[in-house]
Amino acid sequence: TSCCSAPERNPQYVGAWSLTRREQPAQTTVEQYNAREGPIRLQAPCGVYVEVRIPRRSKGSDGCVAQKSCAGYHALVDVNGGRQLSLRHRTVDFRPPTGCVICTQDRFDQDVMGELSYPRGRCREEYIEAWNKLHAGPVTALELLTELPRPGGPAASPRCGYWLFCGDRFARVVGPARGDGLVAGACCGSLAQAEMMGDPGAIRSELQNMYEACWGYVETPGRFRLGQDAWSEQAGNLLYDATSDTGGTITILKEEVVHRQPNGLEQRWRIRDWGFDPFTFKPPSPTKQMPGAAAAAIADASSSYSRSRSEGGALRGSRSRSRSSGARSASGGSKRSRSRGRSKGRHRRRRRHRSR
Repeated sequence: TSCCSAPERNPQYVGAWSLTRREQPAQTTVEQYNAREGPIRLQAPCGVYVEVRIPRRSKGSDGCVAQKSCAGYHALVDVNGGRQLSLRHRTVDFRPPTGCVICTQDRFDQDVMGELSYPRGRCREEYIEAWNKLHAGPVTALELLTELPRPGGPAASPRCGYWLFCGDRFARVVGPARGDGLVAGACCGSLAQAEMMGDPGAIRSELQNMYEACWGYVETPGRFRLGQDAWSEQAGNLLYDATSDTGGTITILKEEVVHRQPNGLEQRWRIRDWGFDPFTFKPPSPTKQMPGAAAAAIADASSSYSRSRSEGGALRGSRSRSRSSGARSASGGSKRSRSRGRSKGRHRRRRRHRSR
């Protein structure tokens, strides 16, 4: 096999995706969602991806065990026979590692991607998933470097995570790295099995205190609104607002982004891809509004000028009509006086002729 460079080989995978259906096993639908309402996956050109899978909350459901969010990096490999396989390496996962490689065969049909688990066998769950593309990019991807003070105390292992932006969506997953903690340090088939082997209360406490997953909307650069959070019912609340300091402050450095949260936690994120700046608020520029205002002023001036011209034209027309009527009356009077003079001259000549 030969591994392929992610930026060169995965352009079809880049963007924001929404899960619409999952079959497990094939032809047995276990999850189905309306368009744009399912779990979210964002993937960057560098191969980094974030997948937020937060279960639907219902009365009596166990939210901890059903959490399936994860993050890591994606790669493509060519195998014998000209086939190409998709590999997803989960560096952060709400579920314990199973020891199996997440490998799929993928098919694309315009904005729909189908993933089929490969190969079939007892070590891998057989499933088919259909994902619908929401945005094609550009994408900004951040990787968590440090946190101060460290969550869980100075003795706790550092967390890792990714924060991605694409179009009007963002997604973020943070948690202990593979091999650290009660969840990521286990190796079993599910969270339920991990609880059977360990302390269920300690495992759930670690999940709720050390793991984070959320996605939301970028309403405008510098303003993020929460769509869904793994541990809260705060959908619709502002997650960050640069104009009001809601959610802390964010500083963009040359190769890092520093996020100082209201609780005192400082996170440093490494820039992996920088397709656009989602953090800097850009108010409307007055210079950009001037042409519209100037156009309105010009339109008002033009309309007033047109009215003045029409009024002036009407006045001039009335004056010209009065002058022309006066001229016609004067010419008519002169003609009548000339005709009277000619008739008087003829009468005088007739009298002289009779007297002779």
